[in-house]
Amino acid sequence: MMLPSPNLAAAAIFYLVFAIAVVILAVRPGLEAGSISAALGYGAVLGLAAYGTYDMTNLSTLKGWPVQLTIVDLVWGTILTGISSASGYATARYFI
Repeated sequence: MMLPSPNLAAAAIFYLVFAIAVVILAVRPGLEAGSISAALGYGAVLGLAAYGTYDMTNLSTLKGWPVQLTIVDLVWGTILTGISSASGYATARYFI
C-alpha cells in the first residue's frame, strides 16, 4: 500500500495547512485568553482530532491496522500539537 517514496509536495501542503490551523485554533485563542495553558489545551485537542482522523479512519478501514499504533500515534499527536501550540504562544508573547 505504500509508495516507493513519499510525496513530499503533499506532505508540505498538509504541514503548512496544519501549522496555520494551530495558529488560528490554538495559539490565537491562547493569546486572547492570556494563557499558555489555554494554547496548550486547544492545541492538544486539535492534535487529538487531526491524528484521530487519520488513525481511526485507518483502524476502521484497513485490514491489519494495529490498535497499538493507533494509541501511540494519538498520544504523540496530542502531545506534539499541544507543545507546538504552547511554543507558538510563548514565541508570539515574546514578540508582542
